[in-house]
Amino acid sequence: MAEHSRASAATAPCVYGPPVTVQPGRLRTQARRDVLVNGSAVDAAIATLLCLGVVHPQSLGLGGGFLMTVYNKSTGTSQVIDARETAPLAASEDMFAENPELYTMGGISVAVPGEIRGLWEAHQRYGQLPWSDLFRPAIRLAEEGTCVGTHLARALRTRKDVVLDRKNGLCDVFCDEDGAMVRENMTVKRPQLAKTLLAVATGGADAFYTGEIAKNLVKDIREQGGIISEQDLLNYRAEYTKKMASKEFADELRRKIDDTRMFDISHYGPAVAFPDVGGTSHVSVLGPNGDAVSATSSIGRYFGARFRSPSTGVIPNSHMELFTKRNSDGTRGRSWSPGRELQPGKRGMTALSPTIVLDRSGDVRLVIGGSGGVRIATALTDVSALDFT
Repeated sequence: MAEHSRASAATAPCVYGPPVTVQPGRLRTQARRDVLVNGSAVDAAIATLLCLGVVHPQSLGLGGGFLMTVYNKSTGTSQVIDARETAPLAASEDMFAENPELYTMGGISVAVPGEIRGLWEAHQRYGQLPWSDLFRPAIRLAEEGTCVGTHLARALRTRKDVVLDRKNGLCDVFCDEDGAMVRENMTVKRPQLAKTLLAVATGGADAFYTGEIAKNLVKDIREQGGIISEQDLLNYRAEYTKKMASKEFADELRRKIDDTRMFDISHYGPAVAFPDVGGTSHVSVLGPNGDAVSATSSIGRYFGARFRSPSTGVIPNSHMELFTKRNSDGTRGRSWSPGRELQPGKRGMTALSPTIVLDRSGDVRLVIGGSGGVRIATALTDVSALDFT
């Protein structure tokens, strides 16, 4: 079933009545206040990510994945939930050798999405409000429509040729009834996505990873040349990550540093080139009890794999590009490293860096994150350094 935007011009920013009022990049709703007052910081983060997936579909959504850092003030502990995408079981390192242009677009560029399973895992451990309550604002936005803001309008212009190509299914949402691409301050509705959100709200994460939604999503991705299977979705699990620092890794880095001389850059390891992407968004939450959540979600480049699943309304990710590929002659690219080697079920290397900074008393000083690919970590480091200078 096709979904249509029924786009219309607006002379002022789009505003929708209670319980949901959304402006691009910022939630101003009674529902949001209820989540912040009665729910946990994780509840607020989940509700916000779901809404942003409707408001900023070029950057994040159910077809992607995320990293979420959660800080519990009462226990002084933190955990990171890794809900990033995984390579399908049918993936191989040479799968892009003959068609390297498919590395970043189309069904074959889609990795197994982790967004919903990760949100479910976060809610099971940290949530206080009912799971279904967290979906209500996003469902209403998708049903009643949301305003095309500056960021979405820019992304649409950037991907104009892709959006207007009917076979990608994006024009069903982002074009008006005359077939022209929507512009800033016009309204876009997502009825098919609203149905998917409602099904997940009532049926939990399993409603996305099994049953009709999974079957239809796999079918749509495969029709675009993808290799994802229903088994891939069934197998997907979000993970709590281990500490990224280790004595062995620190020692390895230390041995490469010499205070008396410099080396060629190759001495320090393979050059790692991350794609310059726009499909990423971030949410920071600080609760009144001192708990904090920093979550960065992504579908890869603008509009992910650059098509939309007509059955589910989901825009899949393009995160197979996070792995290094073999060239047609069998050689590996210059940015190859063991951490980026493509293997079935593996998560790609990422620059996502959801960060929470504490003072010596365990109080939160900063909850930050960002988008921009490889520049994320350095930008966040600069901001953190400025705060403590």
